[in-house]
Amino acid sequence: MCDCEHSKNIIVEHLYGQSQETCKVKLEKNSKGYNFELSMSGPDFASCIKAIDAANEVMKQRYGSA
Repeated sequence: MCDCEHSKNIIVEHLYGQSQETCKVKLEKNSKGYNFELSMSGPDFASCIKAIDAANEVMKQRYGSA
């Protein structure tokens, strides 16, 4: 037992924030070529779409389109 005169409380706080990843690319090689997935996050939809379109063009040029 505790020799303390006062009980102690412990508070555990879990902080969950927004992911720091703004751009994620998954590239898979298979027998027919390459497949890729693009994922973008950002403050507004228009900038995400513009970034996805640009990344899609680069991936298609380098790895072909599905």
